Amino acid sequence: MLALLGGCGRREMVPVGSALFDAKPLYRADFADLRDWTAETSCPPRVERGELIWPCDTPDGQGTLWLNRRFEGPLLVTYTVTPVSGMDNVNLIAYAEHPGGLLETTATRTGEYAEYHRFPNYIVTFLTNDEPRWRVRFRRNPGFALLSETYAQIDTASGVPRRVAHHFDGAGGMALFVDGVLVHEANDTTWEPHQSGYIGLRTWRSELRYRDVRVYALRPSVVRSEFHPVRK
Repeated sequence: MLALLGGCGRREMVPVGSALFDAKPLYRADFADLRDWTAETSCPPRVERGELIWPCDTPDGQGTLWLNRRFEGPLLVTYTVTPVSGMDNVNLIAYAEHPGGLLETTATRTGEYAEYHRFPNYIVTFLTNDEPRWRVRFRRNPGFALLSETYAQIDTASGVPRRVAHHFDGAGGMALFVDGVLVHEANDTTWEPHQSGYIGLRTWRSELRYRDVRVYALRPSVVRSEFHPVRK
């Protein structure tokens, strides 16, 4: 089951690489079951021994798993993910809103990527696509606008658990950390950045395994030393 910490979580200082976030725990998933997730996917997930197993490493394998709670303001989302096979495609959708209600309209979506380009959200993509490096992209929807992209020279071996952290400052700024290393940052400079909505795990043609998904509410500021993103 998914542990709901709600308003009772005490604030704590959460280290992520050289950053130190003043955070209030909201959620932690132990994956005893999937009752708190809504699946839009061609490859249904399952849970085994506290792990979410998502076998989408097929030619038509793709989809999104929504956490059944809406969030707002600055957030830190962390999880351990193991890319097992396929394209090693690890995506996160954040601040997703739908005019008809996101969870109320889930039956109208199949998990096709283009379906998520039509309503407000951010998509962070982290994948190898059979290359010897990781490709990172930050996009804004609706419209599938590319905010920023980079290539990171870090280990691409499959079967390796990776601790991933996503920082959203609630004002258009976002960052991706992998195993404590800042991989890339981006900023949505539009006049109205997304600030509230749902969080979704997403993949394409990959088998992924997740553990220990956590969501924290953040104060607007973050205590940190100098960031050093990995070079292209």
